[in-house]
Amino acid sequence: MKNVSLGPLEQEVMSCVWKNKTCTARDVWENLSKDREVAYNTIQTIMTRLVDKGLLKRKLEGKTHVYKPAVRQKNVLLSLLNQTMSSFTGQFGEEALIAFVDGLDDISEETRQKLIEVFALGAYLLITKTTLHPQLFITACGEVLKNIQEHVHFNPDGVLSSLILFVTTISVSLALFQLIKFVVSHRRLHRFQAEETLPDNLKTIVSKHDLSQTAVVVDRNNKLTAYTIGLFKPKIIVSSALIAKLSHEQLEAVVLHELHHLRSRHLLWLLLSKLISSLFFFIPLVEYLAQQLKTEFELAADAFVVEKQKTRDHLCGSLALNIQY
Repeated sequence: MKNVSLGPLEQEVMSCVWKNKTCTARDVWENLSKDREVAYNTIQTIMTRLVDKGLLKRKLEGKTHVYKPAVRQKNVLLSLLNQTMSSFTGQFGEEALIAFVDGLDDISEETRQKLIEVFALGAYLLITKTTLHPQLFITACGEVLKNIQEHVHFNPDGVLSSLILFVTTISVSLALFQLIKFVVSHRRLHRFQAEETLPDNLKTIVSKHDLSQTAVVVDRNNKLTAYTIGLFKPKIIVSSALIAKLSHEQLEAVVLHELHHLRSRHLLWLLLSKLISSLFFFIPLVEYLAQQLKTEFELAADAFVVEKQKTRDHLCGSLALNIQY
């Protein structure tokens, strides 16, 4: 396909349309406005621009325009990759990638081409850093697994197939280790001495933000700690020592930070990313994406606090106190 250029918001719009197959501008706007403030007219303008670029198809149904993808997601990503790689390495980068794959003599021409596409997709995601959203992280890893599953077939007599079996054994073992490690650490965190009632200042915060009082627990602990536990019934744990040290606004900032983790199911996403990075331990890119995902979750939780309190002073104050003690 011809070269295309997409801005960050255009990429998010395209991802939404690819995911839903068919949607209106309002559908896309409602989806994207959950995480950010974006005008409906802006989404309409972007989708019209994407139609002009040949990336979307538009059809009038009644009084509403319905949009469908005009091209496959992978084709667009590969086209963007070719432009990005060219700006970094020119023709040498493409030749080096092909030379690497050509060195694998034990695979078919079709498999060789698929491997080029997988490495290309990974390189694009790494260079452009578009992998901070959980959905994109899962999409990238899923693309790798899909291509390997469809085009690399087991042959007991082949060196490559034996290597794949060996690597798969290690991958599964590492994933199981991560799962066991998570279960053990999670059980350890569940061993806390809970206060029977919440302090008044914490009750006020819980009531203000429509939280169930059972969703917040005070731990009789001399350490300054606050964290979220539980995959399916998550709870916010705050130590009594931290409550005693923080001002009311700083305590609210801490609770809001953990509340965002709780409502967004970040703990579940982090577990999934650890398991996936273990399965693909032989691809450093996947581990990098998992770390980026963790960083993005923390930044998103901080942004949620600032949005609710209209200032970052209380959040910074609580962090400074944690560092001090």
